[in-house]
Amino acid sequence: MNLEGLPRLSAPNRWVYVVCKIVVESVSMDARLRALLAIMRGQTEPDAALEAAPPWNKSITDCRELLPAIADDTTRAAVAAVLGEADHAWNERNRYVHDMLIDKIAADDDSYPTVVGSKGDDQRLRMRLARDKKGGAPAAEVVSLDHAVELVEQIVSATWRLQAARGYLLGRTNMWRPLLFGHVTGVWDGSVEWISVDEDDD
Repeated sequence: MNLEGLPRLSAPNRWVYVVCKIVVESVSMDARLRALLAIMRGQTEPDAALEAAPPWNKSITDCRELLPAIADDTTRAAVAAVLGEADHAWNERNRYVHDMLIDKIAADDDSYPTVVGSKGDDQRLRMRLARDKKGGAPAAEVVSLDHAVELVEQIVSATWRLQAARGYLLGRTNMWRPLLFGHVTGVWDGSVEWISVDEDDD
């Protein structure tokens, strides 16, 4: 379904659809990170990424620890930036996957004393399931459907840039240079738009 079709769904179904889209696209991003890690480890065989791939945080940490092995400063900085973008998107994805999304909190719910109800069908309260580190009420915030859609686009962008980093490190520099070094924007349908660094310099 394209974005134009979302208004035809009921408000609860719009949220279900967009959160499912976040999950689907984040699986692709996870796969691209594992493939990049394999290349950075020097494993070029096609199924290397399938060999006991570590959880996301471990994959990110391992990739960052391998960054010094990239000799070129510009390439190393670009790959580091891609890892940062992907990690940010993944952490935000976690909040949609692991937190509660509800439309209101009962007035007598003492667990969330400082939170007010969300406004409008396209807003939800996003709440952690555990108290904060100081033992206080679980963190909660109002999020919009637009924010969730933007996260989908961020995940799509990061997925393509992880693939670009892998391809570039494999030597396919002409093919992947625009996506690794350019300005990339993810699109809801899973594609990307970009302005290459060469175009930006003109």
